[in-house]
Amino acid sequence: MESIAVSGGAQVGSSFPGAIEIAKENTSQFAALLSTVQCAIHPALRSAVPIQLIHRQSPKEQQRANCPPFTRKHAKMQNPFDFDPRPLHLEDEDSDSDKNEKKGDGLPNPFEKALFDSRTLLISGPVDDKMLKEATVRGFAMEAKDPDVPITVFINSPGGSADAGFAIYDMLRFIAPPIRTVVNGLSASAGILIHLAGDDGQRYCMPESRFMIHQPSTGGRGQASDLDITAREILKLRDRYNRIIAETCGKTVEEVTESSRRDFWLDAEQALEYGLINKILKSRKDLPGNESKKG
Repeated sequence: MESIAVSGGAQVGSSFPGAIEIAKENTSQFAALLSTVQCAIHPALRSAVPIQLIHRQSPKEQQRANCPPFTRKHAKMQNPFDFDPRPLHLEDEDSDSDKNEKKGDGLPNPFEKALFDSRTLLISGPVDDKMLKEATVRGFAMEAKDPDVPITVFINSPGGSADAGFAIYDMLRFIAPPIRTVVNGLSASAGILIHLAGDDGQRYCMPESRFMIHQPSTGGRGQASDLDITAREILKLRDRYNRIIAETCGKTVEEVTESSRRDFWLDAEQALEYGLINKILKSRKDLPGNESKKG
């Protein structure tokens, strides 16, 4: 039998003082190895020399051993049924465009505060339920702060949901503060409705703005009777849309219907002539109430 090395370079069977350390390579060989060592040790040393086996730890075992006691004692896996408030949010409050805005220390956005203090409402992007919610919240908040100071609505929108457009139109007409609208860029389709919510004589645009009026469109499928109902509802919506444009611009409904049979584009000068706007703004001083702010 080969001699077994112990700590200090001694051989099993010698009278080496201290603890005998045997490297344990495999747990399944532990019993046989221990029996061999005990047989090789001198009987006089068998009871006096304790045998200390050294276990070679795996990387995972070493990682567990290095964990702080508190972590090892109290760590537990997340129960999938435990309430976790982190993912609890409204779907329309967590769109891709909002993720970066939510990062911060929770303090009010200084730009939002500046717009609120200046009584400015931005309508930018597609008209949808999210825009409706934001415009309604800001409009009612400005009304609550001061119902007599005008609200200026800047618009750059390609249109979108007809229902959301009508709702924003009704909301701006409903609240007490005077409303003036300024198109900066594009006002098309449902964006036209929002622009026309401005008070008489208070609808403006900037020189390079464009406007587009057209018929509402939709897609549908189902039974013939359901498609017939949908078609009649679209015609009603078109008539409401054309009537608002006609009443605001001093046109007849027939004239607006004829103009909007196809996409009807207008630049700033044409929009002024058609009656969609009252004035083209080239600078801040052209906006009523701001004459003294720029010379």
